[in-house]
Amino acid sequence: MERVFKKICKAYALGELQAYEELQGGTDARTWKLTARGYYLVRTLRDKEQGERELALCVHLIKHDFYDIAVVYDTEDGQPALEVGGVWYQVQEFCPGHMPVPGRPGVAARMGQTVKGLASHMPEGMIHGDLGPWNMVVQEGGAIKIIDFGSVREGDSYFDFATAFAGIINHTSDKTRMTACREFLAELNPDRERLLSQLRLWAEEGIARWSETSETMTKRFHHALKWAEEHIHEL
Repeated sequence: MERVFKKICKAYALGELQAYEELQGGTDARTWKLTARGYYLVRTLRDKEQGERELALCVHLIKHDFYDIAVVYDTEDGQPALEVGGVWYQVQEFCPGHMPVPGRPGVAARMGQTVKGLASHMPEGMIHGDLGPWNMVVQEGGAIKIIDFGSVREGDSYFDFATAFAGIINHTSDKTRMTACREFLAELNPDRERLLSQLRLWAEEGIARWSETSETMTKRFHHALKWAEEHIHEL
């Protein structure tokens, strides 16, 4: 991999390669922390088109003054990603921090503010597609950044609301769940029935994807939907 990262450093003008460390990534990509002139995040992509979509979205969001994202960089010659040995690599801003813990005071509210902010700045008809706590980073001082736009697609903005809402349900204890969900929804003030409809769609897509490979993941989709259907009108 050293050869690959040296090529990346050259293409992106990052300076001399100092170190690299593979991070725990998602299910669809490998990620590394790369140290050169500074710290960077390197991700594998499905194809060049994914890089083009993510870079264009990053440019759009920043142009419209939404900065709560990990900035996607282009190469020195303006390409959205670099192909090495048949694999496409993207370079992003490295955002130190940790995944939100929505059961802690104020965290769910800040998540709601971030989700609402993104929805109001996305191109019309486009959604993040996987906007859960797993794709957010809490930085020093409490600011939240969104770090992965690999699932961007057309859709209802309430699908992103539902994904984040389900993430809060699944990442809180019985003791903190109700308060966290109320804090989150207070920032969005969504139509409850529309939210529930998109939550059902989220669960349907997730169960279809994971039912044959991960019982744990499948249970999370069932749990979030069941809890929401039972409590949505109490929130």
